[in-house]
Amino acid sequence: LKALEHRELPPTLHIQTPSSRIPWSELNLQPVSELQAWRSQGKLRRAGLSAFGASGSNAHLIIEEAAEPAEPVASASDGRLSILALSAKNKEGLTHTVNTYSQFLGATEASLSDLCLSTNRHRDHFKHRVAFTVRSKEHAIELLNQFTADKPNLDIHTSRLEIKKDPRVAFVFGGQGSIYSGMSKELYQQQPIFANALDECCNILDGILDTSLLQLMHSENEEASRLLNGKAQYAQPALFSIQYALSKMWMALGVTPCAVAGHSLGEYAAACMAGVLSLKDALYMVAERGRLTDTLDDQGSMLVVFSTLENIAPLVQAHAARVSVAVINSENSIVLSGDKTALQTLSAQFQALKIETHPLAVTHAFHSPLMDPLLEELETFAKGLTYSEPTLAFFSSLSGKMLDARTNISANYWRRHYREPVLFAKALESLASAKPDLVIEIGPNPTLANLGQSQLNVTAWLPSLQRYKSDEVVVVNTIAKLYSFG
Repeated sequence: LKALEHRELPPTLHIQTPSSRIPWSELNLQPVSELQAWRSQGKLRRAGLSAFGASGSNAHLIIEEAAEPAEPVASASDGRLSILALSAKNKEGLTHTVNTYSQFLGATEASLSDLCLSTNRHRDHFKHRVAFTVRSKEHAIELLNQFTADKPNLDIHTSRLEIKKDPRVAFVFGGQGSIYSGMSKELYQQQPIFANALDECCNILDGILDTSLLQLMHSENEEASRLLNGKAQYAQPALFSIQYALSKMWMALGVTPCAVAGHSLGEYAAACMAGVLSLKDALYMVAERGRLTDTLDDQGSMLVVFSTLENIAPLVQAHAARVSVAVINSENSIVLSGDKTALQTLSAQFQALKIETHPLAVTHAFHSPLMDPLLEELETFAKGLTYSEPTLAFFSSLSGKMLDARTNISANYWRRHYREPVLFAKALESLASAKPDLVIEIGPNPTLANLGQSQLNVTAWLPSLQRYKSDEVVVVNTIAKLYSFG
């Protein structure tokens, strides 16, 4: 190691006269008789170390010098977020480690990015943890000192408890209401794994759609926004593609889901990740679902009612031919869907009873009688797909139960899935049987977080992306939280 460090070859010990039995010239070898420069001849220097044990155990190690970087490593001044992950075997040790790093950062000339990389990748990670999301050395020192002083900060992520086991993580996929113009654009530019997976989806869809979905998603001009938010043929494939790419990103980062569940349209991505549908089949199905939806004459509307189903059922039943219960998010959050006029009448009746309501911004009245004209054609298309048994725990928002080998996932399933209510509350109740400790919401906006956290007993419900927030900030903070939880 010292020879590599100084790029010099020390003399070989105890050799005065080289053995005549070794053909030195033929082997192009020569014992080193005096200290000399170790010339590289344009190649990396390598050395072999051998150890021969008396009992017959032999070991040989080949070491190689580090290559010179092709270009300078970006310094912390580039403004990008880094994670500094520290850990110890106990609370006292963690405090000591944090103090040591605070002093070291103030004295070292090493870049913040180099320090974070070395610390995160090459140090052992113990059961007491803290992760800091930092932009500069000065910022890092400030956070380290705040942790020692027990001052809370949104950039300090720690459970302050000993990690007893590896946490179980569930992926929950949101519905169409989570999309917006420009979603994932920043992440696409910064995260190659996400970008490659999104490109994979868009390349398949380019042969189906009449415009580039990637350009439509990442453009923020008025026309692109109108198409993305107003046309199901673009909105639905866009959501699936982002959810697929986010899933691939999290899994590449080492997060393996113990279970998946989806809310309405989100169940297609959940089914794909569970192995029920191939990527190509899932994209074809979602694209056809969106295309058929846009052929409907009456788009209708949807309305959230903050009351129990039992309480509102008599009023809804009077409009049964035109309005359906579309979603049961929780005991006191019911979504109605159908004819606009009928929903306006119901909304007025609810307000008279002091029952709070809220209209949803959607392209169509999903899970309502207005979907009926497309169901036959949707099922016919779905019959051409291949279905497989789930390879991990997959919780259905159609039945509210876990789907397994005994469940007949077929074309009729997806027909019913588009027409019948989304039993999200029941799906969450069933998901509890998988015993997740954490949930990552897979989608461009964490629209299910409040609902999920109020019904599922988990340590944290974490976002993948969030509207009006930097993609980088959201993803890095979620990674830091995942580290702090184990």
